[in-house]
Amino acid sequence: MESETKKAARHVAKIAADLGGRALLVGGCVRDVFLGVESKDCDIEVFGVEGAALRAALEREFHLDEVGASFGVIKLHDYDIDVALPRRETKLGLGHKAFDVECDPSLSVKEAASRRDFTINAIYQDPLTDEIIDPWNGQKDLKRGILRHVSEHFCEDPLRVLRGMQFIARFDLTAASETLEICRSMTLEALAPERQFEEWKKLLLRGKKISKGLEFLRNTDWVKLYPELAALIGCEQAKEWHPEGDVWNHTLCALDAFAKGRDAISQDDDENIIVALAILCHDFGKPATSFYDKRKCRIRSLGHDEKGVELALSFLRRLTNEERILKEVPPLVRLHMRPYSMWRSQSGESAIRRLASEVKRIDRLVRVCKADEEGRPPMKPDFAPLEWLEAEAQRLRVKDSAPKPLLQGRDLIALGLKPAKEFGQILKRAYSAQLDGVFQDREAALKWLEEKKNHTPLYIIWDWNGTLLDDTRAAFDTLNIMLEKRHAPKIEFGFYRDNFAFPVKPFYKAIGVVLENEDWDALAQEYHDIYHEQVKALNPQALEAIKIIDEFGVDQCILSALRQDLLERDTAFYGVRDKMELLAGVNNLDGASKVDIAKRLLYKLKATHPQVGRFVMIGDALHDKEVADALGIECVLCSQGSHAHWRLEKVAPTFDTLIAAVNFALAPATAV
Repeated sequence: MESETKKAARHVAKIAADLGGRALLVGGCVRDVFLGVESKDCDIEVFGVEGAALRAALEREFHLDEVGASFGVIKLHDYDIDVALPRRETKLGLGHKAFDVECDPSLSVKEAASRRDFTINAIYQDPLTDEIIDPWNGQKDLKRGILRHVSEHFCEDPLRVLRGMQFIARFDLTAASETLEICRSMTLEALAPERQFEEWKKLLLRGKKISKGLEFLRNTDWVKLYPELAALIGCEQAKEWHPEGDVWNHTLCALDAFAKGRDAISQDDDENIIVALAILCHDFGKPATSFYDKRKCRIRSLGHDEKGVELALSFLRRLTNEERILKEVPPLVRLHMRPYSMWRSQSGESAIRRLASEVKRIDRLVRVCKADEEGRPPMKPDFAPLEWLEAEAQRLRVKDSAPKPLLQGRDLIALGLKPAKEFGQILKRAYSAQLDGVFQDREAALKWLEEKKNHTPLYIIWDWNGTLLDDTRAAFDTLNIMLEKRHAPKIEFGFYRDNFAFPVKPFYKAIGVVLENEDWDALAQEYHDIYHEQVKALNPQALEAIKIIDEFGVDQCILSALRQDLLERDTAFYGVRDKMELLAGVNNLDGASKVDIAKRLLYKLKATHPQVGRFVMIGDALHDKEVADALGIECVLCSQGSHAHWRLEKVAPTFDTLIAAVNFALAPATAV
């Protein structure tokens, strides 16, 4: 059955014929007929009719839009049809729109077609007779799968290079060598970002072989205009994990895998573009983080997921200012490795809810990861971790949306709390408790809030090293001194914060500090002797944070993996000892878990402070969260110490400063 658009196109042709002219379909609607693809819109070029006469005749039959009139284009409001007159164009300056347009209905079809971009888009069809007019042999190129520019006018519009990119991907074409050559001579000029982005979206949302489009970008040297993308070329990877080659080739394979299943999974362009851009950007961090690990005898890219965020944002901001894209793509880049670590550790419900709150949709993250897995041919993808995560997310009802907060500001007001700036912190802590599974429905959430209001007395348990004491750089320098003494490669600071863990012995062994049959006690003493000589200082906000807590009448103590006598000495030296009710250290230098000493401390605190309804641990390491979990108390983390922010935020509320962490912990008390 003929579509309404095609019927309207034939009617336009009849109107043109009655005026003594001829209307011809041209461009994508004709090309798509030969490709067997349904076209939703039509471009019509009318020859032999003056513009005013054509417009007057069309107005009697159609509702016309003014958009495009200055360029000789008439839009039919109720149809996806553009009606244009043949025109001459003179380039006046830089960019896609810097042309002087002169309409000339007397132009021949071939001369009019010479202004078009590619031969496959310069084929005409008469809608009244179905006659094909092909002045530049577009049908021949289409049959041979060739993308060829029409004429020397091609170079006047830089957008055509990006159009070539998306056409090649959509129709599986190969660019003619002379077209590649002319593209290499062209630059972006002043091409507006939004025009560029439209072509990128067509590449990612309509491309069947996205890799071919990006290879075209590379072969024309235009990839250099997108440095984050160009950096992937030649960035080597470990062959046992990436037999497909460098990061560029991996990214192309991943995008083709995405394209293969894209339309079957979702018809939502807004959703698909988020996933596609995340796949495109997911390994942007590898060129900056890759190194050859002599110990493991392979290339590694530690922290590439985190590093990739800033590079992805740099790339995206040059193409679009769409808030949704700039907000929702980076978390997918940063977290594309997370499902595998969660699978290995069989993470619980809290971790899965937290992940959903970060990426908005876990099914979206799974799509990114599946494309990543499939982007390593001929290696068989391992979907088991992703299937596990998706099933768990489905069970927890967070597969396609983040958990919605059960408590709102109106609930705090209903409890008699006065609106204040601390409301945000209270609601954040409530949401964190919700993610941890403390409550799962509104009734339980309100009960939790009532309890928190009535149990405002709390107690703060501080970690010392890396939290109140800013000694992370000193600890890092100590390890490198020990590595140098053992003729082992030094480590980088980013690597240290990405990998350091308690207990410390496995980490020390992994980096080469602990040699075979080395005495651990002697090594621990060596570490502390060197560490003692390094420059250390109190966290700049430590005293202010302690003071804020004290002013609210909240007691506080320190729990540390540092030996008790050294803890006593150091806290006294930095003026902190007298501000703490208790100091709880260990009895050795092992750097082992402090769970046992923490349990004894909490037992004592509960006996001496029966009024306390909340105990909150403030630390800088994953182990601090492990201690809090072992004690059944809350935990707030600060990312200024030994662990990178991305590691901490996986498990607990994480802040960049001590003051922010303290305000979060005190939120209910400050609002009452």
